[in-house]
Amino acid sequence: MPLGGSTLPTGIAEACDGYATWLQQQPLAGRTRAGYLAQVRQYLQWLGTLDHSEELLPDHTHGSAHIGWGPAARSYEQRKEADLRRVAWAVGDYKGWMLTERRFAPRTVNLALAAIHNFYLSRGLAVPTEPEPVPRQAPKLLRPGTGQSATPRRCHPVSSRPSDHPHPPPHRDPPGGARRPPDRRRGRHPPQR
Repeated sequence: MPLGGSTLPTGIAEACDGYATWLQQQPLAGRTRAGYLAQVRQYLQWLGTLDHSEELLPDHTHGSAHIGWGPAARSYEQRKEADLRRVAWAVGDYKGWMLTERRFAPRTVNLALAAIHNFYLSRGLAVPTEPEPVPRQAPKLLRPGTGQSATPRRCHPVSSRPSDHPHPPPHRDPPGGARRPPDRRRGRHPPQR
């Protein structure tokens, strides 16, 4: 299967085709399917560069259905645990590669990890993938209805003291020069008579 200008080894290409088929049967949105498939293809391409890469594609969807107890069941569980450790190592190594070599943003890395987790679920393994922490950021200000960024006309730091404000409001006396009584809502009381 051509991917990124290279051809994947047969076992990896078959795993990708099997995942694409399995993904079509899942109750996911079309964009989610396309995004997951693109991320898994990229992961499988990276996996193809490793030695013994086909060992990192175990298929546990068939095999445990008829093993209920005894040595065969223990043997199967031991194989599954060993496969899980190998795959978890590969996924962790891929995550490091995305962060250091490719310099992907944490959200992109988390999308890839979700897709890879989904890929291994399709193969009968629940690979633990630890998401990359995403820095907290304030949302961008957008123009209503356009989705485009808008720069506010004035953006001054908020201060509790009027003297710290860069443009204090001008002082104005009420019309006619009469002063208003103090505002009772703010806890100020008129003078006692």
